[in-house]
Amino acid sequence: MTDGLYRYVQHPQYGALFLFTFGLLVQWPTIATLLMWPVLVAAYLRLARREEAELLARFGERYAAYAAVTPRLFPRMKLLCVTARSPGERSALKENLKSV
Repeated sequence: MTDGLYRYVQHPQYGALFLFTFGLLVQWPTIATLLMWPVLVAAYLRLARREEAELLARFGERYAAYAAVTPRLFPRMKLLCVTARSPGERSALKENLKSV
């Protein structure tokens, strides 16, 4: 959970989907896209919350610690500007997650 894209966000695929479909909405605004985009976002946010509940039930405090420091959909700019986390911070986070 603390490596790759999941180091920055909990649901990278959903955030990317929202950005992609929002770009399509801006580029090609139709009645259908204007009506369906909020429905798509709501459906995937609901799915993300359900997945998070399952992960919390399965991994308990380890997942809770991860979720407390990792944004749901879009990375914090601070993380991107500092090249995510320094190796020391990453190892400290990993140790903290292992100890829970």
